[in-house]
Amino acid sequence: MSEPLPGVGANFAARARIPDIARAAGVSTATVDRVLNGRENVRAVTAQRVLQAAAQLGYLLTPNAPAVTASKPMRIAFLLPAGTNRYLHMLGDYIDFAHDQWNALDMKCRVHYVESFNPKELADRLLQYGQRADGVVFMALEHPQVRDAVNTLADQGVPAITLISDLSNARRLAYVGIDNRSAGRTAALLLGRFMGAETEWQDRDARGQSQLSRARRARDRLSASDRIDVSSGTRDRTA
Repeated sequence: MSEPLPGVGANFAARARIPDIARAAGVSTATVDRVLNGRENVRAVTAQRVLQAAAQLGYLLTPNAPAVTASKPMRIAFLLPAGTNRYLHMLGDYIDFAHDQWNALDMKCRVHYVESFNPKELADRLLQYGQRADGVVFMALEHPQVRDAVNTLADQGVPAITLISDLSNARRLAYVGIDNRSAGRTAALLLGRFMGAETEWQDRDARGQSQLSRARRARDRLSASDRIDVSSGTRDRTA
C-alpha cells in the first residue's frame, strides 16, 4: 500500500475537493482536472501522484479517470561505474536494498554498472536505459559524447540527474553531490596548514567535472602560498 501523501488526513474524505487534491499532490487545480477527467498532456508520474492523493482523500473519481492500481510505476535507472570502489558498491547495494521501500511508492529502481572512465560506453548506456526508464541518475564524465546523450534524453522528455560528479553545459535536470569548488578550497587550506616548508604539490589527471573543479580550486589556493611549489596544473582529460 502506498504511503500517505503529506497533508492527507483521515478526516479529509468527507469534504475533499479539487483544490484539496491539488494541494496534497503539489500540482495545480488545472492539472488535477485533466487527470481526473482522463485528458492527455500530463506526465505519468504526475498523474499517478494526483490519483494517489484523490484515492487517499476519498474523492469520487469520474468514470474517465484511470484506476490508481493501474498506474504505471515510475522507473528510475541508476548508472554507476564498475570497478572496486567500495563506496560506489555500497551505494549500489543501498539502492537495491531500498527497492522494496520504493515499490510502496510505485517506483522501480535498478542499478546498472558501466565501464569506468569510458565516455562512449556511458553515453551509449544513457541512451539505452533512457528508452526504458522514466529517468536516469548517473555519475557524469565531462565529455561531448556524454553531453550529447543527456541533451538527446532531454529532447525525448527523459530527465537525467548527475550524481557525485556533475556535467557542464548539458540539460540535466539536477546535480546531487557536494560543492566541489568549496571542497577544493578546503583541501588546499588544510594542505597549506600542515605541509612542511618547500613542499611540491602536483595535480593528477582529471576525468570528471568534480575532479577538475576540486583540483583547480585547490591549485588556485595553494598557488598563493610561498612555501608550496605548485606544478603547471591539472591535465584536463575530460575532452
